[in-house]
Amino acid sequence: LIEHAKDTIDEKDAERMAQRLVKNQFTLDDMRSQFQQIQKMGSMQKIIGMLPGLGKMKEQIESVATDKRIKHLEAILNSMTPRERQNHNLLDAKRKRRIAAGCGRPVHEVNQLLKQYLQMKKMMSQMNNPGFMKRMQAMQGMQKPPFSL
Repeated sequence: LIEHAKDTIDEKDAERMAQRLVKNQFTLDDMRSQFQQIQKMGSMQKIIGMLPGLGKMKEQIESVATDKRIKHLEAILNSMTPRERQNHNLLDAKRKRRIAAGCGRPVHEVNQLLKQYLQMKKMMSQMNNPGFMKRMQAMQGMQKPPFSL
């Protein structure tokens, strides 16, 4: 999977994205770029198949992250103006209805996308927090292999 990703993802784009994440400037345009990069890698079923040890989770992941779902999310993002993609706070109820009508998706899907975006943005800002790595290392230290003393 990693080698496949290296072949399809542009290094300059990845570096630019990393810079934006460090500065906590993740926008809906960045989210759209991520969806496009995922689509370049192939079908979600193929990508999920490359992940070792998913077992039962494979079906759950496929139900949430299908190629069709990604296309719907991308259609929602493409129905936004560049200004709206840069500043999600502009998206009031009237704009959300316009976006939904423009892409042929219900308003609740626009709201779901925004919720997902805000969760991603929050998670990425937490990863930039200096204490994040310390917490991760502490959690790893707590995990002992079975039967160890």
